[in-house]
Amino acid sequence: MDRPKNLESNLNKVNGLYININEERSTYTAHYNELRNLLYSTIKEKNQILKKLLKGHKLEGSYGDNLKVATPDEFDLVINLAFPENDYIIVKADPQRPGNVTLDMTQVMERIRNQEHNRELYEQLQKIVNAKNMLLENKLQSWLQGLFTMTLNGLNNQLDVNGHISQLVYKRSGPAHTIYIKEPQVYSVDFVPSIRLSAKQIVLGPKQREYFGKTEYWNAIPKPLKGLQGDNISYRASYFDAEHDLLNDKGNLKNGIRFMKKFRDTKQNMGNLKSYYIKTLFLWQAIEREPGYWHKQLNEILIDMFNKLADCLKTDKRNGKLLFFWDPKLDMFADFTESQRKDMFNCAVGCGAYFLKMASGNMNDNNIENVLSSFCKAQERGSNGKLEDKTDSKRTEKRAQTNGTNTTSLAPSTSKGQKSQIKGKTNQPEAAVYPTEAEIKTNTGAKPKNPETVSEPKVKPTPSAPSKPAGQNDQTKTKTNQPAVAKTDTGAKPKKPETVSEPKVKPTPSAPSKPAGQKDQTKTKTNQPAVAKTDTGAKPKNSANVKEPKANPPSAKPAEKNCESKSKAKQQAAPVTKPVQAVTKTERETKSKTLPQPSESVSEQKNAQNSQTKAKTNQPAKDEKQSNESSCKLS
Repeated sequence: MDRPKNLESNLNKVNGLYININEERSTYTAHYNELRNLLYSTIKEKNQILKKLLKGHKLEGSYGDNLKVATPDEFDLVINLAFPENDYIIVKADPQRPGNVTLDMTQVMERIRNQEHNRELYEQLQKIVNAKNMLLENKLQSWLQGLFTMTLNGLNNQLDVNGHISQLVYKRSGPAHTIYIKEPQVYSVDFVPSIRLSAKQIVLGPKQREYFGKTEYWNAIPKPLKGLQGDNISYRASYFDAEHDLLNDKGNLKNGIRFMKKFRDTKQNMGNLKSYYIKTLFLWQAIEREPGYWHKQLNEILIDMFNKLADCLKTDKRNGKLLFFWDPKLDMFADFTESQRKDMFNCAVGCGAYFLKMASGNMNDNNIENVLSSFCKAQERGSNGKLEDKTDSKRTEKRAQTNGTNTTSLAPSTSKGQKSQIKGKTNQPEAAVYPTEAEIKTNTGAKPKNPETVSEPKVKPTPSAPSKPAGQNDQTKTKTNQPAVAKTDTGAKPKKPETVSEPKVKPTPSAPSKPAGQKDQTKTKTNQPAVAKTDTGAKPKNSANVKEPKANPPSAKPAEKNCESKSKAKQQAAPVTKPVQAVTKTERETKSKTLPQPSESVSEQKNAQNSQTKAKTNQPAKDEKQSNESSCKLS
């Protein structure tokens, strides 16, 4: 699936492929519905007191707001509890904790004290209030936890859906009683108890009352306080229904929330940005902006929202704030450290607003990649960063596995000798295969420098091309493979020394005990990794009879090739145990008399040989790295 050259179209594709959950919704909800119905009905049957308090349930959270992204694997089910004479609960704002309320049960208990049908309930209520009849969060939650445990034990911690048994794992997490399911789908359900309260019991300021609108109910959530040991009388006020109405029917507003949540999930240093924080940011913008604003293009809205988020996270002079929508005295970012603020600020500005702004002005490949990396992980994208849906990704993986053993290379055709060079790399589909220098020369019409890869008739070497001394032979091979260093295109004839003396160049003294055959093999493999052997197993052919270009020196070039051929002939014909001293002193004297001696000193020759050998040794590693990078991009 190719990437469109348009920012809004790219965002729409990301939304359809990796944010919208409609494709998998039915699979998860079918199993969730069975779990919800079973647990809700069973817990009612197990306890008659709770049965009187239960007043239905409602799916809230991201799923209830239709703001869930990627996978519908989390459900927030609010269990509504209402006491007899519930409207007589005295609700007050908690002066010590903005956004929280306290519930005074005094009038409720007075009214039900003498009611026979509520006698058991009254006795239970006495256990979960303090001396001032304030409803205790910790005592209420402890009672409910016991009921959940008893119910699950009665079910053997199992759920049977169409003959498939799923194991249920129960855990307390914050205000929720969470059930984890690992098969056939991996998901969790938060059963969140709440005290349902009416609109006339609301404790909001004038502006917030206006935002609350005509909503009938709100909830007090028994949320534990961090670090508090002992009794807790404070409950978090929740206005889900009112928030749902404020965010509904506003064009791209919900898309903006989904994209920012996906951005949070993609960036590791945004992990502290909770979903409700993002929702709160958009709640403030929903009342500050005209309704028509949310019908603008999504990329424009996202740029504005990322900038607003950055304002709330800034640390200059004084920290930015994200105020609780229903009680502005509460700063929801107050507990962030300076490091957390800076990390999220830099991410929101640098990877959020900046990338979108750059892409909106210039939609080149680099800007497209930056935008995609902000809203979908690397493993969610196909080869070369292209967008692929989940079914396409599976097909691509299957196709790659199939082609792993039968890869058709896109490189130029290779010679018979080179096929052994690329053997073992067939598991890298479409990796670039780099032809040898001999093959390039063959394709362009020039003579290759490695005569053993060219089919030539066997001829005897002419006696006019004597070999070089053993020490100089290795230098010649290195220079032969690097024509730029050999300097053979000048046509200058090497100077011949005035006097002939014992040659100064001696066999390498660093490893006298190493066999000559093995030494030559090592050097040959360094320069030509896979062409050391011919396919036919025949002895390499001598290049002395191959016609050289006129521009080459008449004496130096044939000698170089002749020495190289003799060295390769030795490594195949001579046994590995052949000592270095096989070349006698008389032979060295004869060879030195017939060849011009180099003008450099022995130390200069050794330094040049070492640098050239390192350069050639590193070349195959570079080619292999390029091949690996190419295969990663194309995989």
